[in-house]
Amino acid sequence: MAVIGAIRKRSILLLIIIGAALLTFILTDFFSNRGGNQQRVPDPLAIIEGEKISIDFFDSELNQQLENIAMRDPEFNPSRSDIFELRNRLFDELVNEYVLLKQAEKIGLAIDVEHNPKPGISNRELTDMLYGAEPHPQIVQAFTNQSGNFDKSAVKNYMDQITTRPLDEQNQWSRFIDDLRKIRLQTKYNNLIVKSYYTPTALAEIDFIEANESVQTAFVFKSYETVPDSLITLTDDDYELWWKENKKRFERDAQATIEYVVFDVIPTREDVAAIEREMIQLKSDFEKPVDPQAFLMAHSHQAFDSTYIKKGILEPLIDSIMFSSEPGTIYGPYVSENAYHMIKLIDTQIRPDSIRSSHILITYENVPNPPQQGPAQRTYSEAEELADSLLSLIKNSPSLFESIARQQNDDQTAAIQSGDIGWKADGEM
Repeated sequence: MAVIGAIRKRSILLLIIIGAALLTFILTDFFSNRGGNQQRVPDPLAIIEGEKISIDFFDSELNQQLENIAMRDPEFNPSRSDIFELRNRLFDELVNEYVLLKQAEKIGLAIDVEHNPKPGISNRELTDMLYGAEPHPQIVQAFTNQSGNFDKSAVKNYMDQITTRPLDEQNQWSRFIDDLRKIRLQTKYNNLIVKSYYTPTALAEIDFIEANESVQTAFVFKSYETVPDSLITLTDDDYELWWKENKKRFERDAQATIEYVVFDVIPTREDVAAIEREMIQLKSDFEKPVDPQAFLMAHSHQAFDSTYIKKGILEPLIDSIMFSSEPGTIYGPYVSENAYHMIKLIDTQIRPDSIRSSHILITYENVPNPPQQGPAQRTYSEAEELADSLLSLIKNSPSLFESIARQQNDDQTAAIQSGDIGWKADGEM
C-alpha cells in the first residue's frame, strides 16, 4: 500500500462462498455457579480528564500497535518486558492525547469539526497536510514519483479509490488520518507554548553573565569521617531533636494479618447425574418445532444467536455432524468445558462470507454502547425523527445517499467515505 505499508502492499479481497448452518445451543447448567448469569460491569482501567478508558479499548489499541510492529518486522516476537514497555508507552500516549485535547479545547486551539464530535484541526488543515502547500513528510515520502518529485495527484487518486481497497487497508488509512490530526494539534500547541515565552533584556544579560562569568577561589574541606567519635558527646536533647525532625521517615501504614480458608465448589456425582437427567428431559421438548429464542430464554444460560456459522468454526466432531446433517438434527446432551450442551441444526444456506455495505449513523444522548466518536446532542425521539426523514428521502432519491452520508453521518470515518464502511464478515454488523 502506498501510504500504510509504503504505508502497505496492495492485496485482493476474495469473496468465498461457503455453506453455513444456523445452530442453536442449549447450555442448561454449569457444574458450578448455577445461581444466575448476571455479569458485573467492569470498572474502567483509568479515567483521564473525565474520559473513561475501558480495559477492552486499551487492549484493542495495544493489539493494533503489535500488529503495526509485526507488519514492519515479521520476525518480531515480543517478550514480557516488550509487552510491559508497550503498555506503559500506550498509557502515556493516551494521557497525553486526552490532556492535550482538553487544554487545546479550553483555549480555542481545537475547534468543532463537522461530523466529528471531538474538537480538533479543521478539514482544511488536514487537506493541507495531505496534498496542500505543506504536506506531511510521511505523505511526501510515500507519494514521491520516479522523478523524485511529490505527486499530489497520486494522493488524490488514492483517497478517491480508498473505498475499493481491502478492509484492513481502509482501517490503516483511517488510523493514519487520525494520527495526522493528533500530530498537527500537538505541533500547534507546542508552538503556542514556545512563542509565549519572552525573556526581557535584563534577565537575558543576567543569564549570560551567570553562564559565562567565572571566579577563582580556594577552600579547605574536612570530612566528618576524620573527626573521632570520642570528641563528640550527644545528650538526650540531641536525640530528641533528631527524632522530631526525622520521625516522619519511620511512619508506616496500618497493617493487618488475615487468615482465611477457600472451599472449591465442586459438583458431586449426584449433582452431575441430576443435571444429565434434566437435559434428557429437555431433549424431548427440544425435538419439537419450538421457537428457539423463547426456548433458550427459558432453559439456557446462553442467549439465542441467529448468526449463520461457516464450516470449521465449531468443534471438529460437532462441525462434522452438523454439516453432514439435515435441518432438525439434534446432537447431545454432551459435556464440553465443564458444561452440558445440546445442539440443534435449524437451517442451512449457501451465502458469501462477507458483504460490502454503507451506513448513516444517527446517535442520541445517553445511547447505550455509544460509538467511539461519542453520541450526538439530540434526544432519542429527535434521532428517530431524523432517521425516518432521511430514510424516506433516500428511498425517493437513492442517488442522494452518498451526499447525505457525508453531511448527516455521526460516524466520522464513514462520513469521509460517503457512508462506505467496507467489507464486513457475516454476523459482524
